[in-house]
Amino acid sequence: MSAAREAKEVAHSLKQIKVLWVMKEIAIGGAERLLLEIAPTLGGAVAFVPVAVFDEPRTYEDAYAAAGFNVRTMGARHPYDLRWMSMIRALAAELSPDLVHLHLPYVGALGRLALRGKGRPIVYTEHSLWSSYRPMSRLGNALTFGMNQAAIAVSGAVREEILASHFGGRLGGRMRVIHNGIAVDETEREARAQSQLWAEPVVRHPAYGTVGHLRPSKGVDVLLRASLLVRDMVPAATGYVVGTGEDAAHLYDERQALDAPVHFLGTRHDARGLADAFEVFVLPSRVEGLPVALLEAMALGKPIVATRAGGVPEALADGDSGLLVDIGDEVGLAAAIVTLLKDPDLGRRLGARARQVVRERFSAQTMAQSYLDVYRAVLGGKHP
Repeated sequence: MSAAREAKEVAHSLKQIKVLWVMKEIAIGGAERLLLEIAPTLGGAVAFVPVAVFDEPRTYEDAYAAAGFNVRTMGARHPYDLRWMSMIRALAAELSPDLVHLHLPYVGALGRLALRGKGRPIVYTEHSLWSSYRPMSRLGNALTFGMNQAAIAVSGAVREEILASHFGGRLGGRMRVIHNGIAVDETEREARAQSQLWAEPVVRHPAYGTVGHLRPSKGVDVLLRASLLVRDMVPAATGYVVGTGEDAAHLYDERQALDAPVHFLGTRHDARGLADAFEVFVLPSRVEGLPVALLEAMALGKPIVATRAGGVPEALADGDSGLLVDIGDEVGLAAAIVTLLKDPDLGRRLGARARQVVRERFSAQTMAQSYLDVYRAVLGGKHP
């Protein structure tokens, strides 16, 4: 290594790194949660400036404010409102960040184009499988992917799918897997605190349920059909779905048509408390990167039934820390839920192991240090 490069790396390891952290929105979701998880751990090493492209929804606004962040909003109202591109370019010129960290394909593709020629290194995090995105988002992301100085995949499954593609395969040396992580003790404290605020129980027991954005990839329709089979075997059991999204109206209609024993609770700021109240946490997804909701359930020591979607098996081992079923298998999903409802001892064993795994391998501290390593490598002119 040359003396000049070594001096550059030492300098970047000592200075505070200013990062423009650009998200599509600050709705409740895994991608939007990550900054809240890593920022406290990094302390003075990184100064984050969070940016939301879209003005709505802003369901995490209070959480960001409580963490001391002033979220810069670009005010976009719909995907074709591209004025935000010139605004983000101007913001980068005004704030002079050391690097820009983009999230998700829409922001990634257009953000790269907006910042082209500005001399700001770009780090990008891919949060899900490329096959899950709309064709135009996927194409735009792929065509501009080489403009990243570094790319982070939240799971090995996400990385492998990108590398298998024509455009993503060219970036192999600049791509690193950094698993999502959470603050385990804080997750547990928050869940307990939320549940203590309830004037009366929100769920009826025995209960099983899921937390997530209501889109087709989350497989809530499979859970609705599975709930009919669960009812046949455990008549008192009730299912719950926490969250909302573009598929909500369709799912409400399907629930009514099936007369499924599942309640939709909508967007809740006490989602962790609700997940902790379930006897069984269920993740029926068709597509996933590495869902934060899964890691939260693991941190809470919940018995978990999940599909083998994306990076889920990288966190949850079948029969060791949870029960895994095939994607779209409503019969298998129902059978696994019933198994855990009827065998609390098995559920406690699996839940305890899940909590141990998330503490050892998916902590916010580990994730934060890995992000910092990538930032320093990029600023030092190296591959992550």
